[in-house]
Amino acid sequence: MKKYHLFLPLLGILLLVSGGCSKRKEPKPLITEAPAVETEIGGYITETESSTPESQSVSGTIRLPIQEPEHQKESSTESEVVSASIYIGSNGSFRAYPYAGGDIVTPESLIAAMADLTGWNLDLAESVTGENENSLTVCFARSCSLFTGTASAEKEAFPIYSKDQLYRQILDSICYTLQVNFSQDQDLSIYYCTVDKNGEKIPIELEDLGITVPSGEPYQHFPSF
Repeated sequence: MKKYHLFLPLLGILLLVSGGCSKRKEPKPLITEAPAVETEIGGYITETESSTPESQSVSGTIRLPIQEPEHQKESSTESEVVSASIYIGSNGSFRAYPYAGGDIVTPESLIAAMADLTGWNLDLAESVTGENENSLTVCFARSCSLFTGTASAEKEAFPIYSKDQLYRQILDSICYTLQVNFSQDQDLSIYYCTVDKNGEKIPIELEDLGITVPSGEPYQHFPSF
């Protein structure tokens, strides 16, 4: 009986000890907020660090993604620069001038830019067309300098000495400008024409010089007279 009475208190002590141990919990980590850190690209970000009895120190250095400059983010199409030139001259001797007609280069825009540059009237009766990729047809309106013999606004840099010189420069310059800008080996055939009162395409008759520029043949050089 004495052993039994001694066993009961001992059992109670053991139960109390085991119950107390089961209720113990690990301490929660202490959450602290580190000072705000200013970034290189503006604004602020906040770094949070946790400290526990066995935690390791957290570095205060914050690495941000490298941001490319805006000018380096342009797409390949946006980075491409349109390059075109206007060529003025005759008889195989030409001088190049920068094209200032914007980002779009077409036969019509090149001819219009040439007119602005020189003061020549280069009105077209219709858009420049081509039967295939190796040919272009330029059809002049009757208001063009080829038929009036004068420029719309003669410029000092492009003086007119004679109708022969004016007509030759117009036809040679347009032909060479289109060939250089729209073909690699200048193998582009250029055809010239005008229109009659009915809008039909006809050859160019330079009556004051007695010269005809045929519409059915590619332009090679200014006809002799």
